[in-house]
Amino acid sequence: MPAEACASGESLLYLEDFQDGKSDLIHSPNAVSFPLGSAPDETGNTVLVHEATSPNTDFSTYTPAEELYTYGEAVWRMRFMNPKEIMLGLSWSSARPNEFGGVTLSQSGYGILFSGASRHLIVNRSMWDTSGSPVYNVGLPSLGDIVFILEPGLWHYLEISTYQGQLQVWVDGNNVFEAQDDMPLPPGGFSIQGSQEVGVQYVDAITVCGLSAPFTSMQPPVPLP
Repeated sequence: MPAEACASGESLLYLEDFQDGKSDLIHSPNAVSFPLGSAPDETGNTVLVHEATSPNTDFSTYTPAEELYTYGEAVWRMRFMNPKEIMLGLSWSSARPNEFGGVTLSQSGYGILFSGASRHLIVNRSMWDTSGSPVYNVGLPSLGDIVFILEPGLWHYLEISTYQGQLQVWVDGNNVFEAQDDMPLPPGGFSIQGSQEVGVQYVDAITVCGLSAPFTSMQPPVPLP
């Protein structure tokens, strides 16, 4: 519920729980339908169900509409489950064309990758010029690369926040990554990248909340099973 989506002092900017059987997220590229279904272990709970049936062929993304690419100091929260160890790719502060560090960019964003079977969490700051080439003089292609085991077959609660250049990643109420970016990226949105590995992924209870003070983790808006 909206009243449960944000902590005290935060402001609700986006909420998607899929219970009406549809979504404001855009599924691309060229998706015929939006893949909603039932949570495997929660009767009556409708969730995003991304299923990749062949390796290295599904480059699907799930992204809010263009007009929602405006989040600044904010935290993005969601629940997700991977029944087996497969990749989960996320982009936060994902901005379309902008000026940054004296360079005209076509796109920028923080990348957060749970690498699946290789059991790493990789975080970077990426940007591309108008020709689509990476910009390395102001980009940070490796903010961090840490060993991180994400247990499959369980719902996990993810929080990703940016506030005054501080980027934090929390999983199940634990701070698993933190970095201070002295050149924080411009405001942007978020994107969920479907795995290119064979398997199914479930996503639920997506929220974005504006921050007016340093981020503090909160309990999930729905109980963890």
